[in-house]
Parts: sequence; structure tokens; C-alpha cells
Amino acid sequence: MKIAIVIERYNPLRGGAERSSMEMASALAALGHCVSIIAGRVEIGDNIPQPVGVDIIDLQVKAARSLWFSIFDRTLCEYLKSHSFDIVHSITPVSNMDVYQPRAGSQLHALNRHIEQYRGLKRLWKRVTSNCNRARVLRLKAEGSLCRNHNGPTIAVLSNYVARQFVNDYKVSESRLCLIRNAINVQRFQNESVAASAHALRNRFDPDNKLALIVHVSEDPDRKGLSELISAMALVCKQQPSDARPVRLLAVGSYDYTRYYQQVRKLGLDGSVVFFGPTREIPAMMKMADALILPTWDDACSRVVMEALVAGTPAVSTAYNGASELFAQGKYGIEINSPADLSQLADAINDIAKPAQTEQFKNALASSDLHESLSMARHARELIDLYNSILQKR
Repeated sequence: MKIAIVIERYNPLRGGAERSSMEMASALAALGHCVSIIAGRVEIGDNIPQPVGVDIIDLQVKAARSLWFSIFDRTLCEYLKSHSFDIVHSITPVSNMDVYQPRAGSQLHALNRHIEQYRGLKRLWKRVTSNCNRARVLRLKAEGSLCRNHNGPTIAVLSNYVARQFVNDYKVSESRLCLIRNAINVQRFQNESVAASAHALRNRFDPDNKLALIVHVSEDPDRKGLSELISAMALVCKQQPSDARPVRLLAVGSYDYTRYYQQVRKLGLDGSVVFFGPTREIPAMMKMADALILPTWDDACSRVVMEALVAGTPAVSTAYNGASELFAQGKYGIEINSPADLSQLADAINDIAKPAQTEQFKNALASSDLHESLSMARHARELIDLYNSILQKR
């Protein structure tokens, strides 16, 4: 089968949809299919991993940001006229595709949740000016058009959370939706060196093994609720139960943390919050932690939560994260209602800081089948089943 994976920009080092698209393409190729990643712009360098058995096609789109999407869509249509594929699978809402897989959820829902992050006049300003971003408006119109088209592409959703977005926001028939849950490269967490690296990290930040080490991993700290987490940490430090260990938060990511550091200083949390910076040792970081805390405002199905669970580490996240569906009603982690509920977030952290609770979570994860159910190999097999069903209907 000849499969085209369409994405606007391709640089797997940026993480997110670009890395997951690379892993997905590699998994499809491993099943014996001919796979191409078609991108409007490709960033290639010595440090950028190249998927085995996958062609990378650079459309070399050059345009101002406001016109980028429309020119990319037009260039893609011209390319597809002269190059034949059995399946066109797009991550972005282009005109010509068989499968739409919005890896960040629906464009409309993402916009509404982005506005919800803000308070007071700033939220009002964001709402009033939301239509001033021409690039965003073009994507919203494109997504709305494909959703209204009853003969439009199948929408492959990464979680039930995303499925509800399309049903509620666009009134899409459930018959057009196909749940293919998000996935990760589980092999990264099965490397023998991970345990040694995790042990070294643990000794670095908790040499006496008396702390509850929690981690927040993100490249988009505003959307992932880092400010709310720091505020909740202040509550944790003030009202910690006697059977809970003192908590230390490690904030991981390559963002500018100046504003968050100022928040930590203002709340008197020096020593309780450490800004770790960027790292490529995510598997070791997850394995050494007692919990991942991700109070996100919106996530289709967070890969970092999945990575924590595969590493055997419980997670705390929100109802606005499709990955919270994996917690098995509290068996593998804790779901809170909203990142804005600081008291509920602090209670969840205090619960997970209790040694007995941590052990219960980790024992449940150790006996789970998440290594298979969250693997990219499983994801690829389910995609092939979907592709075959589409081809049979032609």
C-alpha cells in the first residue's frame, strides 16, 4: 500500500505531532508498506533522525505566515495530481485526503481552550481578537468545511475526548469517527541503560530517598499548566498530611522559565521547585519520578502521560486531557477536573506523595499491558485496518 502522511512542517526534534508522525510513518513502513511524509517545509540536519524506510518529500513552500496554509494546501493538491497514493493521511485540515488525524484535537476546541487559560480582560481580549489571526482562521474554515462535507474524510481521533469535540462542536456523525488511540515508541523505555540513568538522577535530587519527586515535562508550559502547578505546590507545602513525604517538583523543558522562577521566589518555594531545563533522558526522568503532574488546559492525548505510564510512573492530569482516559478510573493515576482548581490539584499531589499510594500505583502499572496497548506498532496496525476499510468502499 502506498501511503502519504501529510504534515505542514517536519522536524522531529521539535517533538509533538512532528515526532509522532515520524514514529507513525516508521511503524507503517515496518509493516511492509510504502510510506512517504509530505511536508510543506522539511528541516534536515545531522541531528535530525530519519525514519527507516520512509521517503521525506519537501514541497518547499515559502510564504508569509498569514498565507502559509493556503499556499501549502494548493501546492499539496498540485503534487497529489501527479503522484498517486492509495491513502492520503493528513495531520492538518487540507483539501485532499482520505484520513484526517488532528493530533492536537479539533482546531475550534483548541482555540476555545486556549482562550479559557486567561482571566478577566485578557480573556475577553483574546476572544475578541481571535479572528485577527488569518492563519488560524484559514485552518478553522478548512476544518469546518471537511466536517460539514458528509462525504469528507474519516476522522481518526486519538481519544474519546477528541471524538466529543467533533460531535459537539461540528455535529459530525459518529460513523465518520474512528478511535485509534495515541501511541509512543515504547522501545525507548525498555533500554537497559534507562534504569542506571534513572538511579543516578534519583541520587542527584533525592540522595536520602526521603522525598516525593514529581516532574512536569513540557515545551508549552502555559498550556500545560505549569503556573497552576507552582501555585498548587504552595498549598502542598502548607498543608501536607503527616503520612506524605515532602514534595520536590522538577520542571523539564527548553522554555524560558524566568517568569516561573519569579513565581517560585514570590511563593517562597526555593528548593521545592527545580528548573531542570531540557533533556533527552525522558525515559530515565520518568522512571526515577514518583509521579508526572500535567495539569493541562488541553491535550488530545498527551504522549508524555503515556510515557510516564509505560515507565511505570503514575500521573496526575485533567479532564481536558484524552490521556486521562488511560487511568482506568484511578488505577494508574488521578484525574482532576480543571487546572484552575488548585485545591483539587494540591490534594492529588498530596495523595500521590504518600508512600503507600505511590506503591499501589506502581504495582498496578507493573502488572499492566500498557507496553502493548500504547505501542506505535499497535497504532500502525489499527491504521492499516482503517485504510483497508476505506479502500474496500471505493
